[in-house]
Amino acid sequence: NQFREMRNINPGDGRSLVGLVDVYNRQKRFKDAIGEIRTEIGKSPNSDALRASLAAELVEDGQYDAALAEYDALLKKNPNSGEVYIMLGDVHKRRNDLPAALKAMQKAVELTPNNTVSLVRLALIMETLDQGIEARKLYDKILSIDPNNYVALNNLAFLKADSGEDLD
Repeated sequence: NQFREMRNINPGDGRSLVGLVDVYNRQKRFKDAIGEIRTEIGKSPNSDALRASLAAELVEDGQYDAALAEYDALLKKNPNSGEVYIMLGDVHKRRNDLPAALKAMQKAVELTPNNTVSLVRLALIMETLDQGIEARKLYDKILSIDPNNYVALNNLAFLKADSGEDLD
């Protein structure tokens, strides 16, 4: 594999690790990707980027509890990371723990109020919890930031249609 050869030639070059992990992901070999990242963490135990990558791979492999532990460790180091709260919310949503997903995504929005990714994900959770009015407010906010946000435009149209509003 070319990425493994690149790692042998220049072990400090993170691009080869990213490439190798990507290849494993495409082949659905998540455990191999996790092993490669854990090996790198052994060399650089304080790397938040590697920990975040490990958590993402654990999610892909369905190891949600292990992923939550990694995200919790990242939050202990940086409690104001909206990005980590987004990922934490996503894991809770995958576990179908919607109250925890809602709480994490609300924190992400609190920390990054104009981040359309966190706003969309919060709105989607609110829709799932039948909080359509709150979701509509979020979609309106998203569209004030990004008037072409497809998800917000699409979901807002469905919410309006469901409530019997004229879409013209």
